Amino acid sequence: MAHMSGYDKIYGGDGTDLLNHIMKRIDEFDAVRNEKRLIKVYIVSPNVNYDKNIIDALLRWGLMLSQINIIVNPQAKYADISHDYTTQKTLINWNVQMKKVKYGMYMDDVHSLAEYYYRTRASN
Repeated sequence: MAHMSGYDKIYGGDGTDLLNHIMKRIDEFDAVRNEKRLIKVYIVSPNVNYDKNIIDALLRWGLMLSQINIIVNPQAKYADISHDYTTQKTLINWNVQMKKVKYGMYMDDVHSLAEYYYRTRASN
């Protein structure tokens, strides 16, 4: 699990380069090439426009659309993410801007980027 700040290179900043650091670490130490297809990435964001650079970088790195999962909530200011090791469930708590309300959902309910694209295109 990683949090990309607005100062990260992926967002045009120069403070950190977290995504490239993670991908390099996986390439060098954590996963051999034939296991890369087993990786699943979850992007949790208030706005999909923020994540185009992340998606492009993951695709260039060799992931397929079905490996990239995305959940977007344009009404939210941010999301808190926590993992319960006893139930093996990851919870996303959205902080909704206008209502000062938080509501949660499980990471299992997050769709792949391909599904997200299909649903978005179908609603337009």
